[in-house]
Amino acid sequence: MTRTIYALVDPNTHRVRYVGHTSKTIETRLHEHASASNPIRYLRQWIAGLAPAKPFIVALQEVEDATESEAIKSETEWLKRFRRTVLNKNQRENEPDTWDRLVNPND
Repeated sequence: MTRTIYALVDPNTHRVRYVGHTSKTIETRLHEHASASNPIRYLRQWIAGLAPAKPFIVALQEVEDATESEAIKSETEWLKRFRRTVLNKNQRENEPDTWDRLVNPND
C-alpha cells in the first residue's frame, strides 16, 4: 500500500504545523482534519482558528508498499526536520520529554 507523508502548513506564517501520513488522498485527509469530528482537538481548533483560510496540505513523500510502521518511521524523519514547528509531538506513545529529545536533539 502506498502511503503519503504530508504536512499541514499555516497559510499566514508558512510554517509547518503538523506532519502525518495517510493511505488516502491528501485532500481527503485535509477534509478529515478540518471536520468537527476530528479527535485531535488542538489540531481541529487550530484549523478552525484560521477561518476563513485553510491550511495548505503538502505531500512530502510517497512510501511505496509501506507498512504502518514504515510510514511512521518516515513521518518521524520528517518531524525531526521540522522540529519545534509541529503541533503533534504529544501525539506519540512515548513520554513527551523523550519525544522532545527526538524532535529537538540540540536542546
